[in-house]
Amino acid sequence: MATLKDENGKPENQSENQQKPKNKNFTEEVGNISFDMIFVKGGTFAMGSPDNDKDFGDNEKPQHKVRLNDYYIGKNAVTFAEYDIFSQLLPTCYRQHICRLSSGASLI
Repeated sequence: MATLKDENGKPENQSENQQKPKNKNFTEEVGNISFDMIFVKGGTFAMGSPDNDKDFGDNEKPQHKVRLNDYYIGKNAVTFAEYDIFSQLLPTCYRQHICRLSSGASLI
């Protein structure tokens, strides 16, 4: 079950079926591993090199706008050891691409 923590690192009360609140950081616990997840507000940005860039690569043109929805990203990199534990905990549903964590986040 995901353990949501407030800004002070204290666990928030929630039922097992409750999904993570939007716009908040939280801690996802999978087995004996916990992952601090950081909320990132979506937005629009320009991807690629501008026309006045003389040192652009072939794969940097044309510059175009990209829109990202809100999302969560891990605060720290996942180690190989953590991934090995994670993949052993959920081998069947992970291979079938149907897993959902208790927080409602999709594994795939």
